[in-house]
Amino acid sequence: MILNIVFILAILFVSLQIEKSRLNIASPLTIVVLTLLIKFIYPDFMGYLNREIFSEEMLIFIVLLILADAYVIKLKDIKENWISLFYLAGVGVVLSVLMGVFLTQEILKDQYLSYGALVALFAMCMATDPVAVIAVFKKFKVPHKLKFLAEGESLFNDAAALIMFNSFGIAILTGVVIDLDYTVLVVSKVILLAILIGFVIGFIGTLFIKFINDLRSELILIILMAYSAFEVAEIFHASGLLAEIVAILTITTIIHKSFELEEKRLNKNKEIFIDSMTHSKERNQFKVKKYMNKFMVDITNAHRHKDVGDILEILAL
Repeated sequence: MILNIVFILAILFVSLQIEKSRLNIASPLTIVVLTLLIKFIYPDFMGYLNREIFSEEMLIFIVLLILADAYVIKLKDIKENWISLFYLAGVGVVLSVLMGVFLTQEILKDQYLSYGALVALFAMCMATDPVAVIAVFKKFKVPHKLKFLAEGESLFNDAAALIMFNSFGIAILTGVVIDLDYTVLVVSKVILLAILIGFVIGFIGTLFIKFINDLRSELILIILMAYSAFEVAEIFHASGLLAEIVAILTITTIIHKSFELEEKRLNKNKEIFIDSMTHSKERNQFKVKKYMNKFMVDITNAHRHKDVGDILEILAL
């Protein structure tokens, strides 16, 4: 177990160093290559994973993977590109799964797989790695819209794929009849309820974050809200990943709004400060100290928010 952790940390360290070197290779690619190489040399690498609890381990880790991506997505971009995002992460996932199901039935006629098994299989294939997408796109200068669509699609299609897997693939395997009533139930309960739960938990998180003035507390709170949203949604049989995404989007949106307000206040303070330079020396010193303190607090908050994102990215990698 300890040796595996050593390998994991070594892989991550080497990958980050290669990314910063002249080779400039995105860290996810190096991580995959080094992992396969170590697995070839040392077959027992990651051998401690237990098949019986593998699904639970995956759920624990996938929340962190989704969190790292959701933290950098902005609501403004979603509003401007929601149609494209809905097509890529929603319609595209459904059509791809259906295409896979019907083509497999035609191509592999001698290998019988039920519709439920095929839906579950191809739903799993639709999920992409949001962390790898972010890391790769950081290495290139691409149009903002293209960058957002790639990151947003990789984020939301994970939720869409899991909904397809649980609500349709597994449902068909267990004998549930998929009709219009069932589809409406899935949309209203699994999706809309998840959005509501995510918003409520995200709003609660913003109430606490206002009183935070250090990096560690903000990092822990963000992770806590992500796992809480996921777990509460799963308890009510809603989409945990979608609830997590909405919760983090709620928190980051309110944080960004506060940054915009602070920037306006800073600009106003700057104007007042420049105007005050014509007054007495003592008064000038008082205003300099006051506005510099205010400026440093605002800058620290913005830097802290960015540092939280960097730490989440490392944890996800």
